[in-house]
Amino acid sequence: MPKFRKIIKDIQKDRFVRLGDIAQFSKETSDYSEYESGEFKYLEISGVSLGLNKYRTTTVSVSNAPSRAKMKTQDGDIVIALTRPHRGAIAQIKESGVISSTGFSVIRKVVTQIDREWLLFVLLSNLSLQQMLQRSSGGNYPAIIEDEVKRIYIPIVDYSKQLQMAANMRTKAKEFDAQIQTSNSFLNNTLFILERVGLTFDKDNNNLAFAITRSIVEDRIDADYYSPRFVSFRNQIEQSRFPAIPVGEISEKIVSGFAAGKQDQADDLPEDQRVPHLRPFSITPEGELSFETKKYVPKSRLKSEDYCKKNEVIFNNTNSPDLVGKTTVFDSDVLCAASNHMTRITVKKGVNPYYVAAFFNVLLSIGYWKLLCTNFNNQAGVNTDTLKRVKIPLPPKEIQDQIAAELMQRRSQANVLRRQAIKEWADAKAQFEQELLGEKIMNSLFKNMQINQLSGRLRQIAGTPNVLSMQFSAVDVAGIRESIITIANECKADDPQIARQLLAAKDILFAVNQFGQAFINPYAIGEILFGLDYLAAKGQAPSAEKQTTAEIWSYIHPLIQKSSKKLFEDGHFANAAEDAFIELNSRAKAIYKKLVPSAATVPDGTDLMHKLFGSNPLLCPVCDTGTESGNNYQQGFHFMTAGAMSALRNPKAHSNDEVLTAEEALRRLMFASMLMYKLDEAGL
Repeated sequence: MPKFRKIIKDIQKDRFVRLGDIAQFSKETSDYSEYESGEFKYLEISGVSLGLNKYRTTTVSVSNAPSRAKMKTQDGDIVIALTRPHRGAIAQIKESGVISSTGFSVIRKVVTQIDREWLLFVLLSNLSLQQMLQRSSGGNYPAIIEDEVKRIYIPIVDYSKQLQMAANMRTKAKEFDAQIQTSNSFLNNTLFILERVGLTFDKDNNNLAFAITRSIVEDRIDADYYSPRFVSFRNQIEQSRFPAIPVGEISEKIVSGFAAGKQDQADDLPEDQRVPHLRPFSITPEGELSFETKKYVPKSRLKSEDYCKKNEVIFNNTNSPDLVGKTTVFDSDVLCAASNHMTRITVKKGVNPYYVAAFFNVLLSIGYWKLLCTNFNNQAGVNTDTLKRVKIPLPPKEIQDQIAAELMQRRSQANVLRRQAIKEWADAKAQFEQELLGEKIMNSLFKNMQINQLSGRLRQIAGTPNVLSMQFSAVDVAGIRESIITIANECKADDPQIARQLLAAKDILFAVNQFGQAFINPYAIGEILFGLDYLAAKGQAPSAEKQTTAEIWSYIHPLIQKSSKKLFEDGHFANAAEDAFIELNSRAKAIYKKLVPSAATVPDGTDLMHKLFGSNPLLCPVCDTGTESGNNYQQGFHFMTAGAMSALRNPKAHSNDEVLTAEEALRRLMFASMLMYKLDEAGL
């Protein structure tokens, strides 16, 4: 990020110091000898909320301690995640005795005249996060070492100002927490539904000692099933003002999903030959259906009855004990199957499936499904026979519909409150950062951050194996498109050509099939990345107006100089840029002929780049593809060359009146040059 480096270079001149100069880092580790109970609180990276100074620990036994559970922390320590540090997994420890993962760096002390809480919010600012990303290494999962963390620049303001800024952020954090709690209260439907059907559940009535007679023992001998709170709850259902109906009697059909074995893996099959396979993680804890799954099954293995039907209740029958019972309603038009860890329920006419799913989730929240589980192979499950016998209160259809409608309204209210809370917290952080940096630097930093985030996301996608098979949710599609539009609008005045390029590529980036499934177009990725890379480097690349001709061409590959230098110097900028990619294509053809001498015909353009750099088996590796990062790099190069051929080799095919400025042409020349140099490095 040359532009970001320039920002850092500018601010170094004024009131900035290295983090390592004002903070001391701890390397203290634990051998667990101080934990007489045999247990300790453990903090891993996933336990830190991103950007919020919140964390949760888990209790771990010494005998089963993870190998990374080593770092001792104290009350007041600041922990910084070293993996993907730009996400902001940073928090201040508020208790003693916590052991953190070695994936954290731990700040133990700060110098006088530096407020610890203020420093925490500075570390959570975009300025610090972007510096840490800049100093990280790695592709999809960048990581930073502690020595590099110490080198990031921290702005210094008066101590009294620090206290004021920290107090303001503390107040905003409390307001955010309150809003989130209010939002969560709308999602906590247990009490709401119980009230509507006239039931109560006494969570506090959990006596560990109680007696039962032999006469009331049914086919279960586990004690909790007969505990007073659950006995009382079952009695209430039986005596409810609404009929207590077994699930089996309100259902037309109850079937398990399709059991997929190793022979049913279909991730590599073409899109029209496979369908998504719903698994336990396809149902969120809030009871929503999620299509984030990456698992598929072949259509050839499915019968018509294996497909999920509209308005089926989907019950998660096998999971960890606390998660058995997650339930949703299948209300999607996406063609898919469910795994055998899911039970599909078709309710009878007069029964609202959303009401049934909601009441099932109530039973989950009070732990009822957990006590009905049978444990096997480290999993727990509720079989179909047990499920059929479970009784639920069944109000008249109009009351069921009212409850379902209210639930949807509550969810909508919760989402509105959550979005508002997130926006207000983001505004508070932006105000904090503006006080640190000033408006001018803040604007530059924000724009650079947007570009970097989108570029990183697209490179992650491009480097994913089977990228052509990746399915994207409507939220993903909308979010990526919105980011492109925002960046294009911001650069429209200064870089109209880049803005047009980004918007045009945005329109072809995703394709949606007849089932509503969205897939990415890899050709558009290279075109978008080219524009983003230019914007990130703007002001740092050589410029025809600022440098001599000799200085400019010293950056350019000799083959590109040979094909394009004379045209460029004569003012034929568009032709110079076009000939650079023609030269790249010619070199690729020569490589193909050398590798496949028996070929009757030589492919051209985009098809040529696919065969050279993306075929299986691979013809032209440009790096060691035996590692995940190497494979990702190979795929990235593949998409860049294919995108270059599609968008830049023959721009007249896209627009007959394309006119390039010297600077615009130079950007393309340098891109072609970079690809040429990569071929040199690979020995091709």
